[in-house]
Amino acid sequence: MADALFVVLRKVGLFLGEGALERIGTEIIEVAPILTNFEHSMKQIQGELSILQAFISQVNPHKDGDKAFDAWLDQVRDVSHEVEDIIDEYAYLTAQAMDTSSFFKRKFHQIKNFASWQKLPIQISQVEARIQRLAEMRNRYGISVVEEDKSSKLQQPNQLRTSDSAYLTDNSDIVGNVDEIAILTQWLLEGKQERTIIAILGMGGLGKTTVTSSVYKNQKIRRTFDCYAWVTLSQTYQAEELLREIINQLIDQRTSMASGFVTMSRVRLVEAIQSYLQNKKYMIVLDDVWDKDAWLFLNYAFARNNYGSKVLIATRRKDVSSLAADSYVIELRTLRYAESWELFCKKAFRLLTDNVCPANLTSWAKKIVARCQGLPLAIVTIGSILSYHELEEHAWNFFYNQLSWQLANNAELNWISNVLNLSLNNIPSYLRSCFLYCSLYPEDYKIKRKLISRLWIAEGFVEERGGGTTMEEVAEYYLRELTQRSLLQVTERNACGRPRAFLMHDLVRDVTSIISKREKFGIGYGGGTTHVAHEARRLSIQRGAKSLHSLASTRPRSFILFDAGVPSSWIYDISSRFRLLRVLCLRFADIEEVPGVVTELYNLRYLDFSHTKLKKIPASFRKLANLKVLDLRFSSVEELPVEITMLTNLRHLYVFTVHDLQERSLNFFSATKLPGDICYLKNLQALYTISANKKLVSQLGNLTLMRSLAIVEVHQSYTAELWNSLTEMPNLRRLFISACNVNEILDLNTLKPLPNLTFFWLAGKLEGGVLPSIFSEKLMQLKLDWSGLKKDPISSFSHMLNLVDLWLYGAYAGEQLSFCTSWFPKLKSLQLADMDRLNWIEIEDGTMMNLHLLELSGLRNLKAVPVGIKYLKTLHQMFLTDMSNEFIDRLEGSDSHIVQHITDIHNFDSSDSQAVNNFIFLPYLAKKFGPESSLASSAVGEIMKNAEGRSWWVGSYLQILWFEVGVQASVSDKVMIFLSEWSKNGRFALSLGEGVLERIGTELAEVAPILTDFEHSMKQIEGELSILKAFIDQASIHKDGDKAFDAWLDQVRDVAHEVEDIIDEYAYLTAQNPDTSSFFKRKFHQIKNIAAWQKFPSQISQVEARIQRLTEMRNRYGISVGELDKGNKLQQHNQFSMSDFAYLTGWFPKLRSLQLVDMEHLNLIEIEDGTLMSLHTLELTGLRNLKAVPEGIKYIRTLDQMFLTDMSNEFIERLLGSDHHIVQHIPDIRNFGSSDTQEANNFIALEYLAKKYGTGALKYSPAE
Repeated sequence: MADALFVVLRKVGLFLGEGALERIGTEIIEVAPILTNFEHSMKQIQGELSILQAFISQVNPHKDGDKAFDAWLDQVRDVSHEVEDIIDEYAYLTAQAMDTSSFFKRKFHQIKNFASWQKLPIQISQVEARIQRLAEMRNRYGISVVEEDKSSKLQQPNQLRTSDSAYLTDNSDIVGNVDEIAILTQWLLEGKQERTIIAILGMGGLGKTTVTSSVYKNQKIRRTFDCYAWVTLSQTYQAEELLREIINQLIDQRTSMASGFVTMSRVRLVEAIQSYLQNKKYMIVLDDVWDKDAWLFLNYAFARNNYGSKVLIATRRKDVSSLAADSYVIELRTLRYAESWELFCKKAFRLLTDNVCPANLTSWAKKIVARCQGLPLAIVTIGSILSYHELEEHAWNFFYNQLSWQLANNAELNWISNVLNLSLNNIPSYLRSCFLYCSLYPEDYKIKRKLISRLWIAEGFVEERGGGTTMEEVAEYYLRELTQRSLLQVTERNACGRPRAFLMHDLVRDVTSIISKREKFGIGYGGGTTHVAHEARRLSIQRGAKSLHSLASTRPRSFILFDAGVPSSWIYDISSRFRLLRVLCLRFADIEEVPGVVTELYNLRYLDFSHTKLKKIPASFRKLANLKVLDLRFSSVEELPVEITMLTNLRHLYVFTVHDLQERSLNFFSATKLPGDICYLKNLQALYTISANKKLVSQLGNLTLMRSLAIVEVHQSYTAELWNSLTEMPNLRRLFISACNVNEILDLNTLKPLPNLTFFWLAGKLEGGVLPSIFSEKLMQLKLDWSGLKKDPISSFSHMLNLVDLWLYGAYAGEQLSFCTSWFPKLKSLQLADMDRLNWIEIEDGTMMNLHLLELSGLRNLKAVPVGIKYLKTLHQMFLTDMSNEFIDRLEGSDSHIVQHITDIHNFDSSDSQAVNNFIFLPYLAKKFGPESSLASSAVGEIMKNAEGRSWWVGSYLQILWFEVGVQASVSDKVMIFLSEWSKNGRFALSLGEGVLERIGTELAEVAPILTDFEHSMKQIEGELSILKAFIDQASIHKDGDKAFDAWLDQVRDVAHEVEDIIDEYAYLTAQNPDTSSFFKRKFHQIKNIAAWQKFPSQISQVEARIQRLTEMRNRYGISVGELDKGNKLQQHNQFSMSDFAYLTGWFPKLRSLQLVDMEHLNLIEIEDGTLMSLHTLELTGLRNLKAVPEGIKYIRTLDQMFLTDMSNEFIERLLGSDHHIVQHIPDIRNFGSSDTQEANNFIALEYLAKKYGTGALKYSPAE
């Protein structure tokens, strides 16, 4: 096999191991004797993938601007996917052959799959051929996959130098962040003597550099410091270069310090900076810091001298910002809409009076601003581009509709993509696939922590780390890393402070989706698309799925349905084509039975039928041996088959339905019966919710990995066995137990303490009306329902110092509750409900100092508002349901002063307690569902009837009822409910893809048996063409004067045209062979075109021979293509005999180093604006006839080194004199005589000496 070349496939061996190969070997041979050496071939191909996995972790997947590399890389991904398909297909066939059912059924599967087994060796051979061909193409077109050395990588636009962007924005143009700038100014001017580190944190494009530079350039602030410096850290900085850059900026008035820095070691440089700063008050800005490593040596360099010095660190990463004390961290926010609009108008309408938006453009301008979601970089960049557009509505409409395409293809918007991509390119390989997966979610859709973690695990993205750490915990760590890197934002936290939901910024999602689609990682489909020809490994159907008639992707690994409005027939049809799925999420789907194909998905890891009308799980589920997650919540499944206990890899099992949204009854939801022996499910970590029986509770102790358990219908006679089983679960975190009825007594006295329990919910009467002290200080959430407590229970909870949520529903039969000083210091939510005798609540000053929410429900005997509420200064929400009229009257009258500090108070009576009429948070809804959301009226009963229990979602407070999808309900005057589904346009490219090849394959074989391997050949030649085109595209403007290269390139063009002709002819014949027409019409076209079909093999063979000959000619005549535009270095030694030399606009966009040597006739170098845009080093040697400094050097703003050797005296004099303005932006200019080119001590530091002594200090050093 070829050497490892590839990218993609982080997951290897998910389904395959040596044990599987050995176990299935005999049965394969029974079915297909041709596979005698098949096990060996499978091991080989698995070995190839293991190298792929190592390769992906170190290769740079995006060599920006290298079209040939990108096209080649696309082919690599295709091959990688084919290899993955072979392994998955093998696992699928293996699972069927290893079926544990009857002998006859096994034989049936063996016979049925005979053809599939026979195909595998052929597919492996084809893949090996494609791998070999990729290696040949890489050599043929000089494609380099080797990373550039670090010194080369250092020279990026974000390299170590004074940040250009810090000075591009005038302070008068800054909009927003006024408070942040004021705070920064205050910190910089404060009289604090010790050195202070200040961190400015935020995602890419949020304005960290702009905000920081506004204070850095402030002359009032600068005058308070003795010296200051600003350096930008690249992702691949070199410590020595960073230290030298700091020195260059700090030491501009100390001649004695200027010598010798170029050759100093890191230690000496640190000592030099420390010595210089020792007795000075300094301000240093470190911009765009990516990790803490730099601080390890900078901390020593920046002297702690008690002069009031300040170090400002701008970063995207929260762990880097932790270098500063919490009180000196500013986390930037996105701009408010009004600020965004102001900034946009300043840029887009800068040529108009007062920057006012014309009326005809207002609607589109507002949509564009909303799309930017307050990201200053996007607003400024897009606004600046639109300032050159005509002020016509159709032009702005077109731009808005094409915004996602513009981000991917418009060079003027590359700045946005590049800045956002920096974060993505910087993340570790194990996080990359996880983050790309997030782009499959719809725009503005909340990414729930638990769901995304399970999806990642199912896909194989999460690694096992051992040491008792679960993969769920590792996944949560991944999420924490992504938020620390500002790639995801936390939008919700649970009561314990853990993130519950995340959001991806729209533009970050756009950029990530582009990458995901380009790499064929995954794609989300929206409305308006009927046929999708894009081959993707993961599909999310977001809107308008019922109009989607065909998908090219027939072998995806994930299929996630976000559109609940699709008909069941569509779901059954579409799912029948995906037999290699790992993830199938049909949440909210309109289905009543399991699609038959599901039980054949042997590779399935994650299966979600929640919020469906599903009533029964078939016994054939036992085949899903790899299943890890089964989610049946809010379905109609009442009993699981006994075969479920055969799913020994199951980690999470959820099955229940809520009947009482307010949870104010004991049996507010129904559980599911689980027959059989649950003891076999030893990998279960979460089980919600099962009905108890004697056998089940005795076997629960075998589930030692359990972390979350909900069990209901518990009888008193079960408790002894249940308590014993619970003590066998050392990792149990969450526990819900419900008695079989309100009179059943549960004795907790024999339950041993559960040391790691953080959540406990008990529904049922307690023995003796007393709650035993069985909880540790780790308990954070406690809920007691219908417990029959006889004494004030609050004191028995008071030792729970970490308690965050306390819910008491009908739990206490007494008259008074008391909350004493210092109790419950961390409590945030208190809910008291249905305690009929309660008439007094005492709240002392100093208790519940962090309470945010208070809910009182059904306390009909409570007449007065608790006076102590006035002490709860952090309380900002109070919900009242079914309270007495007297209580409400006093709340609104004589007792109103007690609650006047509470911002949100909502009251419900018993007739509308389940509605959202009086407390729909319109700002929240507008943010969640968009400004176009609508409200309609309906009674709760009618809503539940029309929704049929499948499309509603219970909010964090049980009176709130959201609708996630559009549901039509009849109108009533009583209550308000949210019903509108919001929509946005989607666009997808439609082109000829592999699906066409697969669709026509069988019928081609009928017409022309000679084409058995034709589809494989077409895939190869299509891949060759994409690279040919990309190569020609970038080769056409280079290699000027190289006649051999030009002649060879002409031959390459001819071959490309021939390949294109073959593919176009193939598309033409394919189109004449429609799969929707009659049998006879298809046969007619096949016969009519048989001659044309038969020509293809010979044409392909001829083209392949020509391509091979091109490779041979390149080698034969020494034609070089390796340095083409991507070599970063262009050397021209005595290769030019004319007198002038021109570099025109658009040439050499990636060139970093240019050397011109010994061209004796050269007297003029013309450099146009827009050429050599990435040049960092210019070397001129022996150009004795060049008298003037090339004027165009002033356009090369990236140039930071200029080396001159053996140049004319006149050239050097003009460099120091009349032409000095041309090179004043270059920090490092060195001049050597012909005899001292190896000596670094004779260089001239132009910028430093010119400032110190004037331009006369620069003297030419000719050979002695």
